[in-house]
Amino acid sequence: MVSHVRLESKQNYQQQVCLSCVTGMYGCRWKRYRRSTDPTTLYEKVWLVVVIAAFIFMLMWLYFWLIAQNDSDDLNWHFWEDFSFWFDWFTLLFAWCIVALLYTALLLLMAIGHCFTGQQLYLHWFHKALQVLILAGCVVTAALMGKMWSSEFHLLAISLQVKTPVVVLTH
Repeated sequence: MVSHVRLESKQNYQQQVCLSCVTGMYGCRWKRYRRSTDPTTLYEKVWLVVVIAAFIFMLMWLYFWLIAQNDSDDLNWHFWEDFSFWFDWFTLLFAWCIVALLYTALLLLMAIGHCFTGQQLYLHWFHKALQVLILAGCVVTAALMGKMWSSEFHLLAISLQVKTPVVVLTH
């Protein structure tokens, strides 16, 4: 077994504090000898696709909640009829969406930073588990909203029809 102390004393590293922090937050590799410039494995590339998919889904959910914001009391009313107590479920789901989107965007930015600097992508298992939970939460929420609040999906389709020409024409 090779001692990392001996290995570290033979290697010369430049001081890269920002890269160490990004690598530590993304893959929990805080030691500088654990940063690797080896090619990224296919397994980790698949997880990068999962992070991108989670980001896109959360971006779509944020748009949905922004469109449905005017009817927030209707959603709370549906939950009140089912559970017989009043709680602002809309705000809870909207806040969950924002937090998950920011978290996923931060992971995506760190992954892009790794790609640009030539570092190996290695997503920590905790981030992998949270990405799976975020995607599962998107699917479950979509199923529940489709069942309970299908009228808002029609509003979303109309909103996209109205806003798409404006977005296309401005670019």
